Amino acid sequence: MAKTYSNFWGMLAKRYKGIDNKYLAFNLMCEPGFTSEEQYKELLGPSVKAIFAADKSRVVIADIHSWGLTGEAMAKMGVALSCHHYDPRDFCVLDGTDKEWDKDYLQSVKWKYTAKNTFDMHSYGDENIASLNDIRKTAEKYGVGFMVGEFGVFGGGQLSKYRYSDKTLSSYYTSMIKAFEKEGIGWVGGGMDSQWGIMVTYPCVKGASYVKLENSTNYYDKNLGAIFKKANGVPNKPSNVKAAKSSDGKAAVSWTEVSGAEGYKVYMAASKNGEYKLIKTMEGSSKVKLNVSVTAGRTYYFKVRSYKTVDGWLLYSDDSNIKSVAISA
Repeated sequence: MAKTYSNFWGMLAKRYKGIDNKYLAFNLMCEPGFTSEEQYKELLGPSVKAIFAADKSRVVIADIHSWGLTGEAMAKMGVALSCHHYDPRDFCVLDGTDKEWDKDYLQSVKWKYTAKNTFDMHSYGDENIASLNDIRKTAEKYGVGFMVGEFGVFGGGQLSKYRYSDKTLSSYYTSMIKAFEKEGIGWVGGGMDSQWGIMVTYPCVKGASYVKLENSTNYYDKNLGAIFKKANGVPNKPSNVKAAKSSDGKAAVSWTEVSGAEGYKVYMAASKNGEYKLIKTMEGSSKVKLNVSVTAGRTYYFKVRSYKTVDGWLLYSDDSNIKSVAISA
C-alpha cells in the first residue's frame, strides 16, 4: 500500500510542480486511523519522500486524528500538521443521536458564547480524537505549519431534514473563526449546517472565473479555490443555431457542423432561464438537424453542445447560444 500510495503522490508532485503553494498544497490522507507515530512514518513517510523528491518546495499536510498522537513523526519530515475540530462536541456532533431528527429541539438550540463570553478552544477536547493544542505545540517545536483542517456541525446523515437556526449557525461560525484568528490558526470549513460531508460546490461551469497561474500551464478557479489543467482538444461550440416551427408542427432545431466533433447534445427548456433537459444525443459530426415533438401554444428554448473523446476523456464544448421558437396553436 505504501509503495503504491507514494507512486501516486510522486506523480501528482511532478504534474503540478511549479504551482505556488498559495494555490495548491497536498493533504496526504483525510482522518487516517493510524494508532501510532510509527504507522504514520511507515505508511505515509514514503509518500512524503516521493513528493519532496519531485518538488522540494511543495507544502505537504498530514491529518493527525487518533487520540494520544501529536504528529511528531510527520513534523520531523517537514510536513505541516492538521486536526479536525468539532468542539464543543455536544453542539457539533449530532450524528447518531435522537436529537438529529428532533426539529423542535434543533430550532431551540442557541450558541451560548458571545462577544463577552467568548469561546475558548483550549478548554475543549475529545477523548476519541487528537488534541488540537498538543498537535499545534508539535508543529511549533519542529517549525512546520499547523491548521484546523475541518470544523463545523455534523448530523442528520446524508438526508438531513432539520438543522439549527440560521442565527445559531451564524453565531457559532462567527465565534469559531474569531477564535482561530485570535490564535493565528488557518482553517477549512467542514460539515456546514448538519448535512453530512465536506462543504463543496460542484460542478462550477456557469460564472466560473479562471486565472492562469504564474509559470504554469494550469488555471485557478477563484470560486472553487481549485486547480484545473486546461484540456487540449475541446471542440468548438456549435454556431448558427436556429429553431423554427416545421411544417408538421414540430420544433426544428439546426446548427453548423463542428469540425472534429463526434456528436452533439441537444437541450430544451420551457423558459430561457429555466432548467434545460437533455432531449437528444446526436452521434456523428454531420448530424446537425433535429425535429422535436412539442405542444402547440407554447414557446421552447434550445441550446446545443458538441463533444469528442480525447485520450479516453469525453470533452464537451461550451453551450451554444440559446434559440427559441413559439409554436402557434
